[in-house]
Amino acid sequence: MRKNTQQLKERIVLATYIYRTLPIKFLFIVAKDVEDKTHIRWIVNNLRKQGYVISEASKLEDEFIRLSLKGYKYVVQKLLNDPKKPFYQYKTSRSLLKPVYVHSFLNFAFIWQFHKKNRSKFSSQIQVYEDSDINNCKINFSYKGKAMLISPDVMILTPLRGADKKKAIFVENDTGRETYRMIYHKLVEYTALAEEGRQKNNIEAIELYFIFLSERRLKQLFTHPKGFLRFFELYNKTGRGLEVRMRHLLQTLKSGQLTIYLSAYNFEQQDNPYVFRKYDLAELLVKKEATWKNFL
Repeated sequence: MRKNTQQLKERIVLATYIYRTLPIKFLFIVAKDVEDKTHIRWIVNNLRKQGYVISEASKLEDEFIRLSLKGYKYVVQKLLNDPKKPFYQYKTSRSLLKPVYVHSFLNFAFIWQFHKKNRSKFSSQIQVYEDSDINNCKINFSYKGKAMLISPDVMILTPLRGADKKKAIFVENDTGRETYRMIYHKLVEYTALAEEGRQKNNIEAIELYFIFLSERRLKQLFTHPKGFLRFFELYNKTGRGLEVRMRHLLQTLKSGQLTIYLSAYNFEQQDNPYVFRKYDLAELLVKKEATWKNFL
């Protein structure tokens, strides 16, 4: 119990550090059961009493917590073990004007589960951003002379052993407003990043996660025969003017520099809400147009 309490305490303050102002309701949504919710409530109250977190209320009456300076130093020095290069600076003024969206919760849920399964990675110069931190949750690169900006919902950068490189994890969460064309545009942009943007950003490999609100939406938007695949052409172009030839796209996908995973979020199984499956986009594109196999 003591070990579980310590790990849960670490996870809560780390999530608060990353979110900067964390909605309390997110912690109760990811709880497994009533007992787990009680445990979380007890830990949050103790973090308040010990001066690690401070409670705040938004204009919309949602309750939030943020780190005190004591809590911030605890995360940076004791958990991240990187006091010289924290991935964001301590601030007390945080806007609490926006409502708490399901999309924001899905960002939180991925980070929460990632820490549960990769706790050791958080003491090795990891960087974790979610899209409320618009100044940092982005990546710039140039493709064939075209300046590009990708803003994922979650971005995690982890250093690779024995190299001055890192692995990039990008998450695209379902907002309920995704269309086939939006997914197509995102995939073209991420393959362009994998092809030409990795060197500038010191990225060795990319993992791209698409997470949907339900299995039905996943199948409808991603795996349906008449889904987004129909937009791929010999010469691909996104709404922002990015142009990628199919031969480059297929070669990048087959190189292993970009790996795609899919899952729906299961709200009924909070202990393990994701069932990720690897998605072989290159194979499906070759099935769509057999002559494209010549590019591989």
